[in-house]
Amino acid sequence: MALKPDFSHAKWRKSGVSSDGGCVEVAYSDGFIGVRDTKDSGTGPILAFNKREWVASSKAQRRVNSPTSTCARRARLSASDRDAEN
Repeated sequence: MALKPDFSHAKWRKSGVSSDGGCVEVAYSDGFIGVRDTKDSGTGPILAFNKREWVASSKAQRRVNSPTSTCARRARLSASDRDAEN
């Protein structure tokens, strides 16, 4: 059985380049990084990544230079934010 992270009390951070709800929010909880669509106002699905998956996903997004990669880079959590959550 796979571990399902609990993001119900996570501190979500909106990308600095978001406008009119057109970007993503990220949060850290239980060793996972969660990503959700800003326009869903916290009610939509959450993609959960472990650290290895998050790094691989972020690198792939930067390689294709998509608008999502800019949002993801600016929304990334700092190590101090992750430590504060624990």
